[in-house]
Amino acid sequence: REGELPHEILIIYGGARQKDFRKIVAASWGERLAKLGHRTHCFDFQDNVPGNNFYNFGLYDRLMDSLDVASYMHRSLSCPLTLIGVSMGGFLATEVAAQFWTGISNLILVAPAAYHDQAVRPGLKFSPPGTGEDNTNPAGKFTRIIKGYVEDGDLNGLHLPWGWKESSVFSHALRINASTLI
Repeated sequence: REGELPHEILIIYGGARQKDFRKIVAASWGERLAKLGHRTHCFDFQDNVPGNNFYNFGLYDRLMDSLDVASYMHRSLSCPLTLIGVSMGGFLATEVAAQFWTGISNLILVAPAAYHDQAVRPGLKFSPPGTGEDNTNPAGKFTRIIKGYVEDGDLNGLHLPWGWKESSVFSHALRINASTLI
């Protein structure tokens, strides 16, 4: 509309392992939104960049990637930012919006995930297939956490069980001062 600042949209996708997944997101969501006149941005997480091993990264790393991109856009652009988060990306977008609430005007969450804070710890990596039940494999612990299979005594003496209902993402969402669509 005339007189309004241009709108920038940052799309944060979900838990795909596929290399260059940003291209798929850009070809679907990004191009459709661009045809409607929006400037859209997609990025690959470090674990989706060719040459990197997905299992050397975790949810914490994806959050740091999302914060870095949003921070760069917040500093570089002089217009409102809309975040669109899909699945795991919904969790990440909520966390980003809670930290950059003055620069976020809209938050759109599509089937957003919720994770317990323990799933977002630095050093906790995604689980390779077949390792989710293996307590001796540190990578398998992510799967155990998100599926609620963690029992008292797992994870170096942390007293559990807990699950997504205890996620702090819900209280963080209350700090967001943006139009929100779930």
